[in-house]
Amino acid sequence: AIPQRFSSVITPPLKLWNIDSVDNRGIVWPVTKPAATANGKQYGNAVSYDLAIRQAIDVAIDRNLLVDGVLNGYGRPAHSIADGMPWGPNKQTHLDSADLEKAQSILKNAGWVDSNGNGIVDKNGQEATLTLLYKAGDSAREQLSIVAAQMVKPLGINIELLAGGWDFIAAKMHENPVLMGFGSHSAKEVRFVYHSDFAGVDFFNAGFYKNAVVDHALDQAAKAGSWEKSLPFWQQAQAQVAVDQPWTWLVNLDHLYASSECLDLGKPVPEPHGHGWPLTANITQWTWQCQ
Repeated sequence: AIPQRFSSVITPPLKLWNIDSVDNRGIVWPVTKPAATANGKQYGNAVSYDLAIRQAIDVAIDRNLLVDGVLNGYGRPAHSIADGMPWGPNKQTHLDSADLEKAQSILKNAGWVDSNGNGIVDKNGQEATLTLLYKAGDSAREQLSIVAAQMVKPLGINIELLAGGWDFIAAKMHENPVLMGFGSHSAKEVRFVYHSDFAGVDFFNAGFYKNAVVDHALDQAAKAGSWEKSLPFWQQAQAQVAVDQPWTWLVNLDHLYASSECLDLGKPVPEPHGHGWPLTANITQWTWQCQ
C-alpha cells in the first residue's frame, strides 16, 4: 500500500492499482460548550459548539481541490460517513465547489465579525481560533489539515495545527477538532459515530454529539425487522446529522497499491477504512500473467 503522494513515481516493473474504497477523512468537532464529565474530564469547545462556525467551514471547503491537490486525483469529495453505500444519504445536498461568500454570510448573520481588525472573527469576546489535531507521520492527514486550514483562513477562522500520536490525540480530542478517518462495510459504524451512547467512548463520538432525533432513528434501525426496513432509519439519522454538522467530511480516498506488473488482482471489492487484509477478499481471482 502506498500514499497518494507516491503515485506518480510507480514505474515498471511495478504497476499501480487504484481501488475504490469507503475510506473517508473528515474533521470531527466538539459540539458542546466547554464542560466537564462526572470524573472531571474536560470536553467541549467555545468556538466549534457554534453551528455557524461548522456550517461556514463546510461551505468554504473546496473538496475537489483537496482531491486533486492533496490526493493527486485518487479520491472523491466526501459529504457523509457512508457516501455511495446503501445506508448512506439518499441524495446529494452539497455542492463540491467552495462558496466563500455564502460562508462569510453565515458567520456574519450569526454575529461573528472581526471587531478589532486582526483578521480573526470574534463573537462575545471569543475569537474563532481552533487547534486541529492530526496523526503525526500520516502524509495525507497532514496535507488535508494544512490545506483545509488555509481554505477557511479568508473567513477569519484561525485553525492552528498540532500533530501527535493517538495517545496524545485521545487526551485532547474531546476539547479540540481532530482529522479522523472512518468507513466500513457495516452500517453499525453510523451508530457508533453519531449515537449519544458512544459520546466519549474510544474514538467514536469524540465531539459528544447528541440529538434525540438521530438517537431514535439509529435505535429504530437497529430494531428493524430486516435489512431493507432498516435503511430509511439510517438515512433519516444522517439527514439530521447533515443539519447539525458534527463533522466536516472532506474526501473519500482511493486505496493505492504497487505490485508486480505480472500480477493481475482481478476486480477488487471496495475497501473499508484501513489498508491490508481487505485486498485479499477476491484472492481467488488473482492471476500471474508472466510466463
